[in-house]
Amino acid sequence: MPGLILHQNGNDSPDPIYYPLAATQTFVSMDPVFAVADLLTVSTTDGTEILDTELIGFAATGALGEQSATRTGLAYGGGPGGNATQTMRSFYPATPALLIRTRNFWATGAAGTQDVKAGTTRGLLRQISSTNVADNVAQWGVENTAGVIDTDAVAHIVDVLDDNLQPIASTATLTAGQGWLVFRIVGNNQWAGGVATVAS
Repeated sequence: MPGLILHQNGNDSPDPIYYPLAATQTFVSMDPVFAVADLLTVSTTDGTEILDTELIGFAATGALGEQSATRTGLAYGGGPGGNATQTMRSFYPATPALLIRTRNFWATGAAGTQDVKAGTTRGLLRQISSTNVADNVAQWGVENTAGVIDTDAVAHIVDVLDDNLQPIASTATLTAGQGWLVFRIVGNNQWAGGVATVAS
């Protein structure tokens, strides 16, 4: 299961945007992506938070064109239709209208240690980071470190759900690794009036 999942159904989510693909990309659906020289690229997976300048959205389709749930064995140039440089791939723009959920609430992203989710987690502004494990399909998640607007890609946690996707009580605390966080991106400067402002 990917680390990040679209929380809305397709009709309620923002319309995907298409961008030409950079070389040697193996990201999967809902991985964070950004643009380098106007080519779609996976966000930095170094175990630290994604910066505001490193995120324009979340992949609507994988680099190889399928809704793959694994990176293991994915190779540049393979898969249905291949993925030659400049092939168009779609992503959901990182705006507050997009709702994402994840099981991963990292104490620190690099270590991949799960923190506890609680009712009091609602409303927090947190960072998005990866476990820095290239082939770990669940590497992306929210890190329990305060996110800084205009510096980090900031996840605003709007709900905490149990394993059955039901909201937990404000006084409840889940065991580490259980439940879900639902979040939206706030303060992303890559979008101004709905138009990407990424430098090429």
